[in-house]
Amino acid sequence: MPDEVKVYPCALIEGSRLVGRYERGEWRPYTEDELLDVLADDIVVTPAFCRISRMIRDFSSDDIMVGNKKPNLRQLVENRLAAQGDGTTVREFAIARSAWRAPTWMSYLLMRKWRTRRR
Repeated sequence: MPDEVKVYPCALIEGSRLVGRYERGEWRPYTEDELLDVLADDIVVTPAFCRISRMIRDFSSDDIMVGNKKPNLRQLVENRLAAQGDGTTVREFAIARSAWRAPTWMSYLLMRKWRTRRR
């Protein structure tokens, strides 16, 4: 079982192969309500030990033809979960928090590894 997952809802980007299927009516993105329901359901069934580090791709809204364009998707899902009232929250991974609790030498290694990946 993974201890971390990333959730990337599909959005249609101009120039992708999915554009043809969209134009032929073979594919359509979720509506906002459908997407929030699907993501909220996914969060509820995700094991408590599994962190969800991302919930949206970092594309410019101008590049997205159809699909989710809201950068605060995680917040919208959390609001949907709160409205359902089951107490489930989105567990987020934070390298800085992990490094803060680790010994100094380990903090350096964690932050070094993180910086290397970001470049």
